[in-house]
Formats: sequence, structure tokens, C-alpha cells
Amino acid sequence: MESFASYLPASVFNFLLEESGSADAKLTPPLKQTYSTCVLFADISGFTALCEAMSMKYPRGGGDEFLAKRINSYFELLLRTLSSQGGDVFKFAGDAILVVWPPSEEDLTTRTRRAAQSALEVKKILADASIGSSTDTVALNVKIGVGVGEITILHVGGVFGRMEYLATGAPLIQAFHAEHQADKKDAVISAEAWALVEPFFHAEIREDKAHKGDGPPEQYAFLVSCEKPLRKVSVHKRKDEKSNIVSPAVLRRIMNYVPGAIVPWVAIAEERWA
Repeated sequence: MESFASYLPASVFNFLLEESGSADAKLTPPLKQTYSTCVLFADISGFTALCEAMSMKYPRGGGDEFLAKRINSYFELLLRTLSSQGGDVFKFAGDAILVVWPPSEEDLTTRTRRAAQSALEVKKILADASIGSSTDTVALNVKIGVGVGEITILHVGGVFGRMEYLATGAPLIQAFHAEHQADKKDAVISAEAWALVEPFFHAEIREDKAHKGDGPPEQYAFLVSCEKPLRKVSVHKRKDEKSNIVSPAVLRRIMNYVPGAIVPWVAIAEERWA
């Protein structure tokens, strides 16, 4: 159970457990879950240059493993920083990631503070992070956007026992637009998010640099520092309080969301080989 759960975002995992335990659960796709939260979108620049540098250094091959180790190290540091404030990776999109704060006992303001705080921490720790060898070093940078509001997670599929999840809603649009405002090393949050966290942060307010309409331009907060940092927390993932054993039906439902090529290896506890 724990192994399969590690391949799902907490929002999806918790939803499946809760719906499976409901007497009137409707688990035939498509399914929908809606809640208010904050979303962080981080776009990493520099991977293309790193790939080109490695292809020049290893023209006959052999650079793939070297490159994979460096990229994994970078992502590990990035994800550790985000998860230390309760952020949960919802999707990887190439060299970008979408992070969602799952429902918890904390209110929306607190979760948004955590998103903004983790954005500042990423900016501080990973700005101009050097990756590569002693002779071929490439600096990677991160641009971050944060949005807040109501999101809807759609669960689609059902063919050949496969399921997929995707998110939509205003927080994603805000986060994407905020990230587009950012230059390298910037952490930018939407006006809606800034209205919640303004007492706890210092920021520079700027207008939409791409504004072309007749109405007033959108405003964005470029984070500078945190006034009252929050303590670290873990990602909120629901546990089965009664037992670590779940019904085969629930386990199969969770397995449907895990890539088919991974399932056999997880089942025999050999993810490392996969």
C-alpha cells in the first residue's frame, strides 16, 4: 500500500481512500473532487544547456547516466524543500512541476503562507545552482508562480483498468500567469494570494508586463522576504487508522493510477531496478 501510494499525489490518494470507504460512493469514472487550496508552478531553466554540454563531452555516449544523476540530485533538493512546507507534487511537466497543497486542518491562509515561504526557500537555495562536472558546469535557475482559490481534480479513464488525473481552476491560471511574469530566480504570487499573506511577507508589487487590454492591468507580488516563517510540516496524506491492510478492491483502484510498467516491480518491492 505504501509503495503504491508513493506514486500518487496526496490529494488523489486521500480521495480514493475516502470514497472507497463511503457507502454511497460513485467510483465509475469520470470522477470529480473540488476544494480550495494554493498551487505552485515551478519552471526550471538550464536543462537544455546541460544536455548539450553533456552531448559534447560524451559524443560516443555514456553521458546519460551522468546527466540523470545530476538532474535527480537537483529535483531531490527542490522537492525536499517544497515538501518541508506540506507541498505535494501533483504533476511533472518536463522540466517543470505543479505542486498542490492537499486539504488539511490548516486554513487556506496558512497553506498559502507555506506556498509562498517554500517559493522563497527554493529561490534562496537553488538560484544559480551549479550542476555538472568540474570542467562542464551549467547553472540552473527556477521561476516560480503561486495562485490560490478553488481547484477541480478530474479522474478520467477506465479503459483497460487505467486511470489518469488532471487539475483545472483559477489557482492554476494564476500560478501560470505569475510564473510568466518572473525572470530567472523570481518567486511571484498572484494578487489573490498576496491578499491572504501580505501581513507576513515583504514584496515588490508590479503590474502585468504583458498587459494590452483597456482595463487596469493585473498586479503581482514579487516576494523579497518572509516576516514570520512557519515551522516545517509533512505532506498531509491520510492514513488508515484501523489497519495497514486495505481491501483488494481499494488496492486495485489505487494501482490503476500507477503506470503499468511500474506495477509489477512495485509488487515485488524492486522499484530500484525499474
